[in-house]
Amino acid sequence: MAQVDVLPARQQLSVADEAKTHMSRAAMRFHGVRMVGLSTYSILFDRYRYTGKGADLFNNLWNHFKLVDLGVMEVKGWHKWYHRMMYFHPKRSVWSTAARMNVLAFKEHTRQAEEFLKSKHGQYDLIFQLHTMMSPGFKPGSRPYVMATDNTYIQSERYWNSWVPVKRDRNQWVDMETEVYQNALTIFSWSEFTRQSLINDYGIAPEKVVVTGSSGNFKVDENPKDDFSHPIALFVGLEFERKGGYILLDAWKKVQATMPEAQLWIVGPRKPLADPIPGVHWKGRIFDRDMLNWMFQQSRVFVLPSLFEPFAMAMLEAMGMGLPCIGTDAFGTQEMIKSGVNGLLVKTGDASELADALLTLRQNPDLAKKMGTQAHTRVLEKFTWANVVSRMVPQIEQVTGLKI
Repeated sequence: MAQVDVLPARQQLSVADEAKTHMSRAAMRFHGVRMVGLSTYSILFDRYRYTGKGADLFNNLWNHFKLVDLGVMEVKGWHKWYHRMMYFHPKRSVWSTAARMNVLAFKEHTRQAEEFLKSKHGQYDLIFQLHTMMSPGFKPGSRPYVMATDNTYIQSERYWNSWVPVKRDRNQWVDMETEVYQNALTIFSWSEFTRQSLINDYGIAPEKVVVTGSSGNFKVDENPKDDFSHPIALFVGLEFERKGGYILLDAWKKVQATMPEAQLWIVGPRKPLADPIPGVHWKGRIFDRDMLNWMFQQSRVFVLPSLFEPFAMAMLEAMGMGLPCIGTDAFGTQEMIKSGVNGLLVKTGDASELADALLTLRQNPDLAKKMGTQAHTRVLEKFTWANVVSRMVPQIEQVTGLKI
């Protein structure tokens, strides 16, 4: 898309007004909103649809708008190795995060976005950017865009410092991140939790931040599971500590003492991260979707007592299968679970309360089934990509002045 025409000094407009001016001109030539997407996820185009993490968001946007193209920004080649060298850390997990989330990576993603957008000159009316790992080009205020995000740097800094390991980049990153937020026409926040960070930590106008919820890379079963005879609790998460895994192991000792036949299946860690505990089965990393779906079907409850959780996609997947969920009463989780209705919320870090919640659902399969049915209904009504995008559409029409 061409940049906004240079205006006389007496006609200085806000970023939003500039964007609307540009798009109203485009509307004279085309019917509806022509959109391009920007993402740092490895999304591929396969025949007639996008595939990969975040792909179904763009597939559903495509159902409403003219999605011209999707640009995937990726640090690779010598840039990737240079970043790994510049941000080396002896702890592998920290090093991996540092090599991805740093100022150099942000700038490289931005450079790639600039090249991509220039290549689409005149072909689109609006940019849709997923997350804040880059700016939509070198001058974000010169192109109209909306964006969606699940988390902010300051949230990570406040609640889970391991997600922001490069302290020397902190101020520059926040400055660049703030510029992206401030120049967006609208920000779609996955949760009210993150919306409040955007407003209070970054000074974004409340009316500019719209909560839409989110979804994941899964299909919701038409019918929720109805077999709750197996006394199995399921945990799925790669970041075991952040996801509350060690709190869960402490809680399990109390569960095991009361119900020795109960089992806890842990999916995510490559190897056991604690000494053997009766009933605890470490399943490793599972990439086979059919196997993972089978494990959801075998379980009575899904448990994810996270110490920090912007928006738990694995929990949505469990709810979509018809499983009641146990989570913590904070972050984005409390916006998914209605405690006592479709699952249970417990105090963050409280192993005793977590054990009681597990026992409640283990000892009451009928209650588990009832909550599972409610969880399934909640996902169908609120957390599919189709209804998430349907909440975006009116806002996009409003800020662009264009109808579908």
